[in-house]
Amino acid sequence: MRNYCFDPSMNHDPFPKPQPADPLPLKAWLKLTDRAEVGREPFFRGRDSEYKVFRDAVSSLEEGHIGGGTMIFKGAPGAGKTALMAECMEAVRLHSTPGDPWVAVDINPENLESSVEVVKLIVEAVNAEGQRLSETAPGSGAKKLEGILEIGQKMQPELSERGIGVAAISIGGKPKHDEEMNVYPQRVFQGAAELLKNYRIVVFVDEAPTIPVSNKTKGVVRCLSKPPARIPLVAAFFGLSNTEKVLDDCGLSRPRRGRVVALGTFSDEDTACAIQSIFDTYRFTGDAQAAWVNALAELSQGWPQHINSVSVAAGQIIHDNGGSITKNLLRQAMTLGQKLKELLCPQASCLLSGSRPLQTAGVSRE
Repeated sequence: MRNYCFDPSMNHDPFPKPQPADPLPLKAWLKLTDRAEVGREPFFRGRDSEYKVFRDAVSSLEEGHIGGGTMIFKGAPGAGKTALMAECMEAVRLHSTPGDPWVAVDINPENLESSVEVVKLIVEAVNAEGQRLSETAPGSGAKKLEGILEIGQKMQPELSERGIGVAAISIGGKPKHDEEMNVYPQRVFQGAAELLKNYRIVVFVDEAPTIPVSNKTKGVVRCLSKPPARIPLVAAFFGLSNTEKVLDDCGLSRPRRGRVVALGTFSDEDTACAIQSIFDTYRFTGDAQAAWVNALAELSQGWPQHINSVSVAAGQIIHDNGGSITKNLLRQAMTLGQKLKELLCPQASCLLSGSRPLQTAGVSRE
């Protein structure tokens, strides 16, 4: 189902922003109070300037640059970091073709302590994407992918089960910490370069401030920032406002200009658009619709988590009263919306007790 307020002009970009996900049935949607658990957001709106930072970084790989550096997306709880990351990962998947294969790799922060584990996760993702593409590739394209898959299929069990000799270093599937100390991340990445060089790889790390700070982590982070052996790779880190500091502690050199993005509140237009799209999708109609959208948008103050909260509240009240939007129900919706705001995001609710105290999303020039 196509969502309203989606900007089709974004599809004219070289790395287009995907359309929002299909919405769930109303009853299922109303039960989901934690939007971080549902993956891609069906009513995802705005963040075009933030997405442009991502698009420009990954496009640098397409333009022939080896290693696209790093991106940092930071913001308070409920700012929509996970939703933005899901959209970026979907864009990578949609962009991947047999002739130009791309792969998105989701890596947990704790895995960054082990270069072997990181490379294993990347190899597994590359193999999965190669298999998916080979099933649809015609003729010569399929043969080329088969050759690449042979490398990946051989490498995966060696990394996972028997251990592999990478640059003359024997690496077990689950090395102990003291053994891992003798494994240099650069050599591990170089050992996998024969496979990885055939794909453009985008690594995603959510909850980045929880990355363990250690010498092992520093080596891995450096390899993600400046991939060795001409591996075409770019990394995107998502987390709270201290993400940049933690990555600096992990040895990340200063990101390129414009690659650090702060997520704040939505614009009035994007806020109203998101709420309106929910009303349209679930066919909530009535003469008071405009008044409801404006009141709910003001109550949310443009904060993504709050937009979801007040929209769920409105949807519940409308659903419980026959599906029609009437003026006399608005007060109930506003009261429930305020309760859900405080229940789901008390910290942000406190921060936003005034009128839009947080700045709208912007790109730093660090």
